[in-house]
Amino acid sequence: RYEATRPLPDTVARRIAAHVARPLTGSDWILDAGFGTGRLGRALSRRHPRTVGVDLSRAMLDEARSRHLGRLRLAQADLAALPFADRAFGAILSVHVLHLVPEWERALSE
Repeated sequence: RYEATRPLPDTVARRIAAHVARPLTGSDWILDAGFGTGRLGRALSRRHPRTVGVDLSRAMLDEARSRHLGRLRLAQADLAALPFADRAFGAILSVHVLHLVPEWERALSE
């Protein structure tokens, strides 16, 4: 139901993924912070395999896994306390999630 109420055409997701991945090297990682069901993260991981999705909701991550036949790197975590080293990512994307994070300023600092 989540994706049906928040449509993201695949062509748009692919264009965003291409734009985000363009300046990165093969050794860079992308973080999709607030991965949800993977509406955008699926396109990111196809374009740049070194993509990690993080979400607080186990149910959303389970749904993401069920929608993606390939391998996804996912972690359940609070965006205000990420389990990654500083400067671990070449790009970070957060779409439609910060309004749901009580400590959004701390999440941005992370």
